Amino acid sequence: MTCVDHNSKMKMYVTSIFFIIIGIIFTIIGMILVLTWPSLFDYILHNQLSLTPGSKTFKMWQKNPIPLYLDFYFYNWTNANELKNPNVKPNFEQIGPYRFKEEKFKVNITWNSNDTVSFKQQRYWYFVPEESNGALEDVITTINVVAVTAAFQTRYEGYFTQQGLSLTLSAIADLTVDRSISQLLFEGYEDPLINMAKTMENLQHLEIPPYDKFGWFYERNGTRDFDGVFNMGTGEEDPTDFGVLKNWNFNSRTRFYKNECSMVNGSAGEFWPINPEPTEITLFSNDLCRSITYEYEKNVSVEGLNGYKFTAGDKLMDNGTMYPENKCFCNGECVPSGSVNASACRYGAPAFVSFPHFYNADLSYTNKIEGMHPQKKKHSFYITLEPKTGIPLDVAARLQINILLQPFEHVALFRNVPKLFIPVLWFEQKARISPDMANDLKQLLSIPEIGCYVNWGMLSFGLLILLIVILNFYINYKSEDKAEKMISRWGQNGTHRQMIKTGELPTANGVKSASIYTE
Repeated sequence: MTCVDHNSKMKMYVTSIFFIIIGIIFTIIGMILVLTWPSLFDYILHNQLSLTPGSKTFKMWQKNPIPLYLDFYFYNWTNANELKNPNVKPNFEQIGPYRFKEEKFKVNITWNSNDTVSFKQQRYWYFVPEESNGALEDVITTINVVAVTAAFQTRYEGYFTQQGLSLTLSAIADLTVDRSISQLLFEGYEDPLINMAKTMENLQHLEIPPYDKFGWFYERNGTRDFDGVFNMGTGEEDPTDFGVLKNWNFNSRTRFYKNECSMVNGSAGEFWPINPEPTEITLFSNDLCRSITYEYEKNVSVEGLNGYKFTAGDKLMDNGTMYPENKCFCNGECVPSGSVNASACRYGAPAFVSFPHFYNADLSYTNKIEGMHPQKKKHSFYITLEPKTGIPLDVAARLQINILLQPFEHVALFRNVPKLFIPVLWFEQKARISPDMANDLKQLLSIPEIGCYVNWGMLSFGLLILLIVILNFYINYKSEDKAEKMISRWGQNGTHRQMIKTGELPTANGVKSASIYTE
C-alpha cells in the first residue's frame, strides 16, 4: 500500500468519525427536545405570563391595554301611578345605552414575600355621548330606593320605630322618584331621609351608607377605596396560583354571607389558570361581595383562535333549589331561581341581582310586570378563554339590579303594595381580543408546533447521518473483502504474478493499475 492510499484511507476514517459525532449530537439533542419540549414550552410560557415587577404581563395588568366600555340601560316606569291597581301590571320601558369609557389602574401595589401582590383599583368613567342613545339629562321615573331601603331595614324593629318611619315617609317621600340619568349614576341626589337616619340614635345599629347623596355609582369615579384591597397570587413560584385571589380586604372570607358562601376564592378578574379544564371556572366579584361560577358551555372560535366558552348560568342565580350549597347566599330571603340577594353587600338595600330582563329566571319574575324581553344573545353572561394560556378572548358581563318591593303593615307608604321585583337598571361590559393581539397570540401558540417539527427534524437528521456513515462503512468493507477474495482466487492459478508484473491489480469492479511492483 502506498503513502497516498494510506493517507486517503485515514482521511476517510477521520471524516467518518467526525460525521458520527455530529450524527450522535443531533440525535441526542433531538431526542431530548422531543421528550421535553412540551414541558419546556410550559416553563417558558409560565415565565412569560407570571406577574413580576417590570414584566410585560405587569405592564398590561397595571393599566388595561384594551379599551373598556360600560353601557348602562335604565328602566323607565311608565305607569307607576297604577301600582296599587290589581288589574294593571307595572310597565317598564328600557332606555339607553348610556356608554362610558372606562380606564382602570392598579395602585398601592405591594409585592409580598409569599408569592402574592396586594393592590387597590382606581377606575375612571367618561361619558361617550356620540356612542350613546340618550343624554345624561334624560329624566326617568324609578323606584324610590332610599324609602324602600328604610322600610326594609326597619322591618324587624319595634312598632314605635316603624310608626315613626311611617309618619316621616308619608310626609316627605313617594314610592317613586323622577331623576336624571346623571343623578342616578355618578352625580347622586340628595334625600332628607339619608341625613335624618344618621341623626336618629335608635337606628345607629343599622348599616347606614356613609354618603350624603344616593346614586348607584356615587363617589366611585376615580376613588381608590371603593373596590377594596386585593391580595392575589403572582404565579411566579406556583403557576396554579397565577391570578388567584387570596384575600379581599385582608380576609379570606367576607362578612356578607355565611359558611362556604363567605369564602374569597377564584380569579381576581384579569388572569385565569394556564390550561383551564372545560368544566367550570370561578371569579370573585367585589361588586357582589361573592364568588361567581362559570360553567363550560362549548368550544368557539374568536379571531381565528379556539376558545372555551364559559357561561354564568343556573349555578350563579340559584338559591338552593338546584344547588343546595347555594342556599347560604339567600341571606334570609330565598327567592325563586333567577336572582340573588345582594342586600348585605349594598348597605341593607333590598337589592337583588339577575341577568338583564330576568333572562333564564323563574317566570314568576316576569309574570307580574310588563316590558321584559329576555334574549340569550343580548343578555347572557360569559367569558371565552384560550385553552392553552387561559387568556380571555371574548368577555360579556351583564347584570341587572332589581329592588324588592313588598308590603309592610306598619309603614303606610308600603301597606298595600304588591310583592314584586322592580327592575331598575342593567349594565353591560364587553371586551374582545383585537386582531393584532390575536395574531401575536397565534404566533405564541405556534411555537410548540414549530418546535416539534424542528426537534423531529434534528433527530431525523442525526439518525440519517449515522445511517449514511454506517452504509458507507459497510460498502467499503464489502468492497475490500471482495477484492481480497479475487486476489486470493487468481493467485492460485498463477495469473496474479503476470498482472502484478505488468502493474495491474484486481478490484471489485475489474482491474486497475498498481502504484508499485511486488514479487
